[in-house]
Amino acid sequence: MKVRLHSQLLWLVLLVLGSMLSVPAVALTESQIRQFQQLPESQQRALAREHGVDLDELRREHGQQAPRQERPEDIQIVDVDLDRDERTKDREKDDEDEREKKRDLKPFGYDLFRGEPSTFAPVTEIPLPMEYIIGPGDVIELQMFGKENAQLELPVSRDGTINLPDSGPMSVAGMTYEELSERLGRHVRERFIGTEASVSLGALRSMRVFILGEARHPGSYSVSSLSTLSNALMVSGGISTTGSLRNVQLMRQGEVVATIDLYDFLLRGSTENDVRMQPGDAVFIPPVGERVAIEGAVRRPAIYELKGGETLADLVALAGGYYEDAALAETNVQRVRDRRARQVRTVDLSTEEGQSFELSQGDRVTIPTLEDIKQNYVKLRGEVKPEGKREWFEGLRLSDLVDRHMTEEADLRYALLVREVDDEGRIEVRQFRPIDLRRAPGTEQDWAIEDTDEVIFFPRREEKWTTEDKDKDWAVEQRAEATDEESTSESRPGRKRLLES
Repeated sequence: MKVRLHSQLLWLVLLVLGSMLSVPAVALTESQIRQFQQLPESQQRALAREHGVDLDELRREHGQQAPRQERPEDIQIVDVDLDRDERTKDREKDDEDEREKKRDLKPFGYDLFRGEPSTFAPVTEIPLPMEYIIGPGDVIELQMFGKENAQLELPVSRDGTINLPDSGPMSVAGMTYEELSERLGRHVRERFIGTEASVSLGALRSMRVFILGEARHPGSYSVSSLSTLSNALMVSGGISTTGSLRNVQLMRQGEVVATIDLYDFLLRGSTENDVRMQPGDAVFIPPVGERVAIEGAVRRPAIYELKGGETLADLVALAGGYYEDAALAETNVQRVRDRRARQVRTVDLSTEEGQSFELSQGDRVTIPTLEDIKQNYVKLRGEVKPEGKREWFEGLRLSDLVDRHMTEEADLRYALLVREVDDEGRIEVRQFRPIDLRRAPGTEQDWAIEDTDEVIFFPRREEKWTTEDKDKDWAVEQRAEATDEESTSESRPGRKRLLES
């Protein structure tokens, strides 16, 4: 029986391994048995049935246990979200991208002209400029009234002429609209005695212009004959971020006829240099010039292009100015020196010297807020407008803060000055009366403010406090508070509890 089982098992293993059926019966090796045991349960039983082998007896023979059959009550259904990790990774990536966008500054001005290339056709019912140049494709409307009445539409042919009734062709191409009106009016008055003429333009021609250089979609475009340079830029889809906004050139017959600074258009709304184009004109966009970046407490942080010779004050003006809490004295300028290292320089933008600080290619200017600076500040809390850090300077005294920053709701009888006295965070707390500093600034109680001091003004108590009450209470309060004008030092946790109260 044992030999028969071994032989049958060998046949099964050989069948699985693709061996021929004519192989003689031999003893199974441990490797062959392991190969058979590694087969799935369903394949083992199918092979055993095919060859008439009792699989359970074969397992008992070789010490293999039948796989446990799970009962329905043993099976637990677990809701596993296989995509959860992927979605979590996607969210983390999106958050990181958003943080990168916030950190990175964008070049200023390029979004305005960005769009898909199209044919720009301005509204034709606008007043026609007198300097408009007549060309092939325009339609001239001539109205005659007086002795003779007629309404004529005179298209300008390809050779630049119009055909007047009873007069023959007249060359008009190249004339301005003003010159055309005068010539046709004079011609009608001379040709038809007692008849006047009114000249206007109907349908306007289109013209082909070229957008070249650092445009997003350089090429040839068909635009209306009323199009200006800014219209042509919008037609082409705008300027690439590698192109200059401050040195856009309009070329006509191979020569530069105008150079346009689009910052005038973007920042000041000036269309004075928005030149009207003519057929065959080319807009050439050279590569961008020197750029500098500005961020921090400015209204329009971005990367700006320089024309040359701009100062720090000019850059702040381009950025829309600075906020009220800007720490001008701590303006930070990072500059690349000889393409080897980045140097950092602190510039006082509140001084004339700081404002005239000349910028260089690649500078990155940061104007911090008073909350960002770690020194040269005094912190105000409580009944002040607004709370936060203020610039500290040598000679600043308590009376300066009382006059400048304290609100009308502040308690005039009690306030605190908190000062760190050593590197371990120990503090000194001094009490003072704001009303005394208002009455007699410069006295012994008008202490000099030191760097990083903190001054706390408290809200006024609810009870009525008239001027007469103040005069009655001052003498008593001054005697009572004389012994604690300067309190002993406390630890930093003690200061935290005091400030939170």
